[in-house]
Amino acid sequence: FIVSNCGGALTPIGDPPLFLGFLRGVPFWWVLEHCWQAWLLCVGLLLAVFFVFDLINHRKAPAMIRAANDAAEKWSLRGKRNLLLLLVVLVAVFIDPSEKLGVLTLSAAVMLTAAAVSYRITKVEIHEANDFNFGPVKEVGFLFIGIFLTMLPALDLLQSGDLLHLDTPLQFYFASGTLSAFLDNAPTYLAFLASEMGNFQLDVGNPEHVRQFVGLHASHLIAVSLGAVFFGAGSYIGNGPNFMVKAIAEKARVETPSFLGYLFAYSLPILLPILILVGWVMVRA
Repeated sequence: FIVSNCGGALTPIGDPPLFLGFLRGVPFWWVLEHCWQAWLLCVGLLLAVFFVFDLINHRKAPAMIRAANDAAEKWSLRGKRNLLLLLVVLVAVFIDPSEKLGVLTLSAAVMLTAAAVSYRITKVEIHEANDFNFGPVKEVGFLFIGIFLTMLPALDLLQSGDLLHLDTPLQFYFASGTLSAFLDNAPTYLAFLASEMGNFQLDVGNPEHVRQFVGLHASHLIAVSLGAVFFGAGSYIGNGPNFMVKAIAEKARVETPSFLGYLFAYSLPILLPILILVGWVMVRA
């Protein structure tokens, strides 16, 4: 919930929907400035729930395991050269998306180059220690190509305004959130942003119109930003990182819940009440 979704609600590099908004013209620090209180409430409540789960599991564990886990362990960091390449990736976010290098944007080309160099210079034993392989990436890639292709008609209908007629920020929060939980939240965010801006005769493809919308209708943008990011944790297919975490865990032979198990044992009983509270407190106005 936190690592793959809710924790990333403060900057465009924290979650894919916000990055798309940044590329369309939403200022980089706008989300941090306007959404930090909702982020603090949501993440704080989720951490409190996690603490309870973790405490219960700790007490159930055999004494020998508890003692081993409680013992102070030395730690070390290997592959420190990759930190510089990670910095390159972060800097590449700020490159003008109109700058092209062949068929790729300059930003994407820099990111791909940094990733390739990182893979090349990292020692094999570090990859093996992390059980690193490209299986999860391929699995998620194929899955989301299918999701993108099948969701295009629904998104076109949504942007046309014929599917939903919404007015208040709270309506946009829950509507964008509901679809983000079961469709990929990045294009869903853009679709609802286009729908919101269309209500004010503004074009989402025009950066100047986006900046105008940001200045005049902040509450609506807050609603769709929080809805898309937070509710992206609603199911495995709500956000690419969700399925990535599941795939990586399974490669490491860690048991994960099924699609419905995740939904009915965790998402609906734990996440949904928290997001309803966040919406009622932070978005209602």
